[in-house]
Amino acid sequence: MPNNLTTCGEDVTLTASGNEGTTFRWTTRQGQLLSSNASVTVNPPPGTTVYYVTAENELGCTETDSVSVTDNGIDVTLITPTGGNRIDQCDAESVQIQVRNNAENQQLTYNWTPVFNVVSGGNTANPVLRPTEIGITTITGILSHQFECEDTLTLIINLGTLDSGLPDTVQVCAGVATPLAPNANTEFSYQWSPATGLSATNVRNPTFTGATPAIYRVTVTKTSGGISCQVVDTVVVQISPKPTLSVSTMDTSACVGTTLRIFASGAAEYIWYIAGSQGDKPPFNAEGGLAISATSGIDATYEVIGRNAFGCTDTITGIRVRFVDFNPGAIASPLSLCKNGSIPLNPNGNRVYQYQWSPTTGLDLSNPANPIATVSQTTEFRVTITDPASGCFKERSVTVNVNVIDGFKVSNDTTICSPGNFTLRASASGSNIFFRWLDANGQQIGTGANLTVTPTIGLNLYVVEASDGTCIERDTVKVTLADFKPGDLTSPQSACAGEPLALNPNGNPTYQYQWSPTTGLNLSNPSNPIATLNTSTTYKVTVIDTVSGCRLEKEIQVNVIDLSDLAIVPADTTVCQAGGVNLRITGATGASIRWLDANGTQIGTGRSISPSPNIGLNLYIAEATVGTCSKRDTSRVTRADFQPGDLTSPQSACAGEPLALNPNGNPAYQYQWSPTTGLDLSNPHNPIATLTTSTTYTVTVTDPISGCRLEKEIQVNVTDVSNLAIVPSDTTVCQAGGVPLRVTGAEGANVRWLDANGTQIGTGRSISPSPNIGLNLYIAEATAGTCSKRDTSRVTRADFQPGDLASPQAVCAGQPLELNPNGNPAYQYQWSPTTGLNLSNLHNPIATITTSTTYRVTVTDPLTGCRLEKEIQVNVTDLGDLEAIPSDTALCQPGFIFLTVRGAQGATIRWLDANGQVLVLAVAFPLLRYWGSNLYIVEATLRTCSKRDTTRVRLQ
Repeated sequence: MPNNLTTCGEDVTLTASGNEGTTFRWTTRQGQLLSSNASVTVNPPPGTTVYYVTAENELGCTETDSVSVTDNGIDVTLITPTGGNRIDQCDAESVQIQVRNNAENQQLTYNWTPVFNVVSGGNTANPVLRPTEIGITTITGILSHQFECEDTLTLIINLGTLDSGLPDTVQVCAGVATPLAPNANTEFSYQWSPATGLSATNVRNPTFTGATPAIYRVTVTKTSGGISCQVVDTVVVQISPKPTLSVSTMDTSACVGTTLRIFASGAAEYIWYIAGSQGDKPPFNAEGGLAISATSGIDATYEVIGRNAFGCTDTITGIRVRFVDFNPGAIASPLSLCKNGSIPLNPNGNRVYQYQWSPTTGLDLSNPANPIATVSQTTEFRVTITDPASGCFKERSVTVNVNVIDGFKVSNDTTICSPGNFTLRASASGSNIFFRWLDANGQQIGTGANLTVTPTIGLNLYVVEASDGTCIERDTVKVTLADFKPGDLTSPQSACAGEPLALNPNGNPTYQYQWSPTTGLNLSNPSNPIATLNTSTTYKVTVIDTVSGCRLEKEIQVNVIDLSDLAIVPADTTVCQAGGVNLRITGATGASIRWLDANGTQIGTGRSISPSPNIGLNLYIAEATVGTCSKRDTSRVTRADFQPGDLTSPQSACAGEPLALNPNGNPAYQYQWSPTTGLDLSNPHNPIATLTTSTTYTVTVTDPISGCRLEKEIQVNVTDVSNLAIVPSDTTVCQAGGVPLRVTGAEGANVRWLDANGTQIGTGRSISPSPNIGLNLYIAEATAGTCSKRDTSRVTRADFQPGDLASPQAVCAGQPLELNPNGNPAYQYQWSPTTGLNLSNLHNPIATITTSTTYRVTVTDPLTGCRLEKEIQVNVTDLGDLEAIPSDTALCQPGFIFLTVRGAQGATIRWLDANGQVLVLAVAFPLLRYWGSNLYIVEATLRTCSKRDTTRVRLQ
C-alpha cells in the first residue's frame, strides 16, 4: 500500500503485511489504538491524517511505518429560506438558495437539474429555482472540485394546489331543503356569505332553505405541510318550480291473471312504488302508466312520483288496486284407463260455475261439472270455467291416456342341458309397460322385461304379467332341465412329459364321446381316455346323451411340462483357488430351482449359485420343479491344494534396502518374474528386491502336478528419503537469536528436529533455533512409512560483544557523554559523522554536542569476521536560553511586581529565595516588595538537565 492516499470522504481500508507470525497495531498520532489486525478501516476527517502501524515478529523485534490519508471530501452548507432542504409554497414563485463552501482550498463547480426548474445560475452556488408542477419537485445539485470528488445536494419544493370542489350553479326545487356543496374538499375550511337562506356559514356543505334565488361568495382556505393557500369562489342558487301531478284513477279492480293499467300525467317522468316502500319499482310505460298483474287476490296501495325537466318532483299516494282471486280448483291430469273403459273427468267440479268442454266426442255431459269420458284412444279435453258472480274465468285441461298392451310375448318353452342360470325375456310394443314374474305357486320372483332363473332338474313353470298401470295381461313359459353329466372335462390340465394322464375321470360311459386328435390317447375307455405326451396338445371332445338329446362340445388343453433339458454348467471342473465357483443351469425354463450338496441339504435357490468348494471333490445337485414335475442334474467340482504364497500387492520398500517379495512361496512350483530389474532370483519362489524407484512385477506361478496356474501383478512402492539435506549445513552466526534452518529433498516425509542429545526440538520442514556461544549440532530426521534418514547442521555462534551501543541516548547541551562504555578495544569501530566526538578511544568515544545528532557506527571483529552496523540517536536537552524577567530592577514605591521567565520551553520552573528555599512552582508569580534588596533564583528542569538564573529586586 502506498504511504500517501487520497479519499473523497468514504471509508479507507489500510492493510499491512509481513512474515508469518507477525502481529500488528494500528494507532493515531496520539497513540490511540485503532486495530490489532493486519487491516483497519478508517473514516478520516477533512484534511490530512497520519496513521501508524507497528509490526512485531515472534522474536519481539518491532518496526513502525505510517500512512498519510488526505480527505478531499466536499464540505458545504446548504442555505435556504426555510433553513432546511424542503420549501413549501402555494404559488409557483421563484426561490434563491445558497451553497457555502467550507473548504477554502477547494474550487467547486455546480450542475443543477432538472434545467427547466432552474431560472438562472445553473452552474453557480446561488441558483434561482422555480417549481413548474403541483406537488413535490425534486431539484438535484451535483458538486465537484479539482480533486475529482463529487457530492450531491437535494432540494424539495412542495407546490400546493387548492381545488375547492364547489359547484358554479346549484338548481334547487322550490320548498326543498338542498345541500349546496356535497363534493367540497373535506381537507379545506369554508366561509359563506351572505348567511341568508343557509343552515350555517362556516361549514363545507351548508343546506339551502331559501325561497328565492341567491348568489354566495365562498372563501376557501387550505393549511397543510406548512402551506396556507386561499381562494374565493362563487356559488349561484337557482329555484325551479314543482310539477302538478294527476292519475287516471285512485281506486280500481281486476281479475287475477289479467293486467291492470293506471296512467299518471303532469310530469316528464314517473316512478311507481308500493305505498310505504322505495324498493323495486313495478313495470311502467313511457306515458307514465302503471302495468300490474297478480297471481292471487290482493288489495294494495301504490304511490307515484313525477319529475319535471328541472328534476323537481310531486307525489300522489293512496292509489288503491284490488285483484279478485277466482280459483275453481285443479283437474287431475293425465288420467288412464284400459281400452273402451270409462272415467269421470272432474269429480270435484262445482255446479255453481259454468263449464264449456272441447271436444265433446266420447263425453257424457249430463253433469258438465264432471262429465264421463268413454274413449278408445288417448284424448286431451280443454274446459273454460266461469264465475257468474265476478265474471272471472279460468281455463283447464285434462289428458286421458288409453292403455293398450300390443305385441305382448315371452320366451318359448325349452329344454336345457346344463344346470345354471337361464334368462327369460318378455316384450311388448306398447310404452310404459311393467312386467312382473311369478312361480307356479303364484309367488312373485322378479320384475322387469328380463328374468334370470336357475331351473331345477325336471319341469319348471314361470308366469309373466304385463301391466301399463291400469291394464294387465299374462303368459306362461315351461323350462325343462335335463340331468346331463358328461364329466369334469377340466381345461387346462398339466402333465409331466412321458407320464400318463386321465383326461376325464368322472366321465359317463353311457354317453357318446368323440375325441380329436387322437394323438397320444388310449381310447379303450372313451369317457376317460389316457393321454401320454411329450408336447402340449389341445383336444376337442363332443359328448352326446342319446336319451335327452343333450350335446356338449369342448376343448381340453393339456400343458406338458418338459424338464429333460436340465443341465448344470460346468458339469465337472477343477479350480485352483479358494473362493466361489459360478454354477448355473441351462434348460428347465420357468422351473423353480433349488441347489443341494452331497448330503441333500439345500444350499441355494435360483438359476445360479457360487459355492466355495473345499479342497478335494465337491458334489452339487440342481433340482428343477414345475407343478408336480421335477428333475435333477449333478456337477462335480474338484479344488486343488494350490498355494503359491501370499504374493501381496502393493508392498512398500525403502530405497536401497532388500525386500522379500513372497516369503510363503512354494519351492515345488515354477515362478517366472518380469521384469527382473533389482531382483535376486536365487530363490524364484521368494526373490529379493533391492530398488530405488517404485516397480510393478508380473509373476506367473505353475503347479506341475495339478496344472494350476496363476498370473498376478505385484506393485512395490519405494520410499526414497536419501536426498534429505539441511540448509545451511555448516554456518557461523555473530548475534544471539534464531537461525533459520530448513530441509530440502525427502518430499512428503514427516520431519522432526533433534539437538546433539537426541532431544526433539521441533517438527516441520524448517525451524529457527537460538544457538549458544560455541558449536551447536542440529539433526533433521525424515520419516516416510517405515523409512527414515538423518542429516546434520553445525552452527557456531561467535562470542561477538561490540558493547551496548544504546539508542536513543540523552545528554544535556555541552556536557560530555560516553556513547559505548562497554565497547571492546580489540574490535574495529568506524563512526559517522565525527562532529562533537572525542575518538581517542574508538570503542567508547566521548560526544560533547549542543544539538541532537544521530551517529552511525560499524563494528568489526578481526578474528571472527563478525560485523555490526547500527545508528545511535543522541537527544540533546538545551536550557541555555533560560532568563529571569526582569533581570534586575528597582522599585520606587512598595507594591507588587511579577517575575517570569523566558526560554527553556517545556521545562519545569520553580522559584527559590537566596537561601535556596522553594517559593513557588510556576513560570511567573506576583511579588509584594517592601524596603531593601532581595535575590531570587529561577530553576528550569527538563529530563535530567537543569539550569538557573537570578534576578535582584530593590525598593528605593
